[in-house]
Amino acid sequence: MVDVSAVFSLPWSRPMGGETWSLATRLTASAGVLDGAGDSGLMMTAVPGLALNGWKELVSFDAGVGLAYFSRDKFGEQDFGGPVQFVATMGGTH
Repeated sequence: MVDVSAVFSLPWSRPMGGETWSLATRLTASAGVLDGAGDSGLMMTAVPGLALNGWKELVSFDAGVGLAYFSRDKFGEQDFGGPVQFVATMGGTH
């Protein structure tokens, strides 16, 4: 699989707990190629989410729910169940 992704800051944010923490919106987007069982297909995602940032964004926790698109949803015996799927993400950085 080859994948390229990007995280975009969206305009809404709100300070929480003084200047130490803030809540912000983000959009994570990705595109890639899935290979399997001799087949290849395009995969794209768009996932809006919320990020809890602390200490001038030195620490961040985020979560989101969005959609994925598969140009091919069957690879050999593996069946993804359709071209559009719900996806979820969560993570943290420091």
